[in-house]
Amino acid sequence: MDKPRVVMMDKDGFTAYMKRQRRSQGTIENCLQFTSEYHLYLVEKRGVMDLDKAVPEDLQNFIDWCEGKGKSPNSYLWGIGRYYEFSGNQEMQSYASRWRQGLIDKGRGKKKALNLRRIKGVNLRHIDKLAQIGVMDTGKLLESGKTKAERENLALESGVPEEDVFELVKLADLTRIVDIKAVRVRLLYDAGIETIEQLSQFNAQELRSRLLKVNQEKHILKRDPTLIEANYWIKQAGDTPRIVEC
Repeated sequence: MDKPRVVMMDKDGFTAYMKRQRRSQGTIENCLQFTSEYHLYLVEKRGVMDLDKAVPEDLQNFIDWCEGKGKSPNSYLWGIGRYYEFSGNQEMQSYASRWRQGLIDKGRGKKKALNLRRIKGVNLRHIDKLAQIGVMDTGKLLESGKTKAERENLALESGVPEEDVFELVKLADLTRIVDIKAVRVRLLYDAGIETIEQLSQFNAQELRSRLLKVNQEKHILKRDPTLIEANYWIKQAGDTPRIVEC
């Protein structure tokens, strides 16, 4: 009986698909690498010769294998999910996306505060003034600037105008959303989405359309946010406690 043949991954088609999505060259290379390693695992460890013949159990075993090797399943699942999106395998794409989100949710409480200097477009003179009174990251800023009275006090102590302190507080608050970091938070803010409450009220298509328009005008991100990302941000915003007093 003939030995089953390995069905090669369609690297050219996958690459062309990601280029149409305006993925960066680095992102494309990472996705190809992650998916290739997953395919190799399927062949060698699970006897699955075709990526599209894999089942959720195979993917779960791969996640366990990654963790056992000290690799980050999160990154692999992102690339694998994009491949299944390309191949039209909705079931496996859904599993990859769901498990990745589960891993992200697990780490939400461990998210580190972001240095204020890293936020795109901030006034560095203001950041330096805040640093002189011990406020250097998003965690400390939210801790000491949640209420109007606290922001008035920060303005007096630092010499930063109160309206600028408030803008920084709102930017810091938005970074509590997973995946919203130094650059993406600027895109949201420049698109008129200044609070978690506002973000929670969008639908995914409407949010993505607004962000695409601003990004095309200002070129803030190298690639546009996806519909999946927009939907995930909105869902998180709905689940995130409100801590900033407007």
